[in-house]
Formats: sequence, C-alpha cells, structure tokens
Amino acid sequence: MYSFVTYCRAWHPSYEDKVPYNVSLVDLDEGPRLISNVIDCPPDQVKIGMPVEVVYEDNEGYTLPNFAQ
Repeated sequence: MYSFVTYCRAWHPSYEDKVPYNVSLVDLDEGPRLISNVIDCPPDQVKIGMPVEVVYEDNEGYTLPNFAQ
C-alpha cells in the first residue's frame, strides 16, 4: 500500500452506512498503482506498506477490485 485516506463523512447518501472507510493507493507487484478500498480491516489499522490481496466485489453489471489484508 502506497498511501490512503480515511473518510469519516459520506460523500454520497449511499455511503452513509459505510463510514468510516478508506480510499487507498495500492501498488501492484506488476507495477501499476490502483485507487481502491481496503475492506475487512478497521480503518485505524490500515497502514502504509501493509501487504494486501485483491478481492473482487460483484455488483449488477460490473465488478470492482477491492483489497483485503
């Protein structure tokens, strides 16, 4: 993980039940850097440099890559 920020206020009403949540910059082993979320980890435990693995979130019509510790 390269960097992250923790949001304590929802930017959209659909996120009101998700606060606090993080938006993270994740460096992939292959080289690219992605903007995503680290899930299943309390926001106060997200740390720069922590190892994460991709976890795919299937939604209606699209799939999002998230990351988990």
